[in-house]
Amino acid sequence: MLFWDTIENWNLLSEDENFKYAGVNPCFDGNAKLLTVDGYKTFKELDETEPEIFNVNGNITKSKVWCSGEKETIKLKLSNGEIICTPEHRFMTIDGDECMAKDMKGKTIMPLTNANIPLDRTYIKYGFIQGDGQLNRLIADRHKGLEVNIGSKDGDIRELFSDETYTVKSHRAIYLQNRNDELIELGFSHENLPDRIFPTTYQTWSKQQKASFLRGCYSANGCVIKNGRISYKTTCKKFADQLKETLEKDFDINGVYITTNKAHNNKFANGEYYCRESYDINIGQYNEIIKFVSSIGFYQQYKREQLAQMLRRKAPMVINIEDSGVRKVYDFKEPERHWGVVNGAVVHNCA
Repeated sequence: MLFWDTIENWNLLSEDENFKYAGVNPCFDGNAKLLTVDGYKTFKELDETEPEIFNVNGNITKSKVWCSGEKETIKLKLSNGEIICTPEHRFMTIDGDECMAKDMKGKTIMPLTNANIPLDRTYIKYGFIQGDGQLNRLIADRHKGLEVNIGSKDGDIRELFSDETYTVKSHRAIYLQNRNDELIELGFSHENLPDRIFPTTYQTWSKQQKASFLRGCYSANGCVIKNGRISYKTTCKKFADQLKETLEKDFDINGVYITTNKAHNNKFANGEYYCRESYDINIGQYNEIIKFVSSIGFYQQYKREQLAQMLRRKAPMVINIEDSGVRKVYDFKEPERHWGVVNGAVVHNCA
């Protein structure tokens, strides 16, 4: 309970007639979306619940959402959409400062650049094996293991497999043992990459297992394109269609599109080779990339840094600010850092 007259009359700034006291309960319109562990949810649907949300550090914390009545609001017109909130709501700008919504015109909003998702290490390995393992060994009589190719920059991946039984085949590959039987049981394809589809049991996996598998896949064959998209390359058309489907259906990542690269000869350091037709599965919309960060992501640190840099370049700027009238509005709390993510923007919680 606040005694407003006492605050105004007994504060050292009470003698300054130009000083305006601000309330402590900034709010959002009910259609604004808070980033939870289950994806973006509107404040309307989260009202009177305690969802788990992401904070500015990418950590998951327990929140609370409630309606705080009707208030005057403004509309921030962004370069990629809009956010409706009360004028005093604080946003984090791209340089790490904080600014009230009413003063945000011309400023760029800080995006979420990292998410500490609790994933399954075993299924991350499965995903990396799917992308960079020689799975034709699964049907070989003489082989009890399989080769996994690990790039020179992928020290994180070598660490991921450090608890496995393997021998070092070369500076670019390990010979992994004791995984063949379970890969066969899970329905992994023994085909070469142009015909290698998703494991046949994939649809029966939990969401965490699917996300972990996809993190491994993207760590093997995914990349960050500087012009502002995440891309996954495969030579299997059916795999490309399956990946697009699960991104949209299981992770609510929309606007995914596939581009085709025609077969061609390509010169490498050790000669010229024929490159067969391949397919790029692309995520290019800013808010959809935020969903990728919060649900899948990359395992390698260098890829995570590339993604964070790309998000900062794509971060939305506030183009204009308009009055939006009196609306029913909602608050949320974030107990660790007091900063959550709304519509892709890092914003302060209620007080």
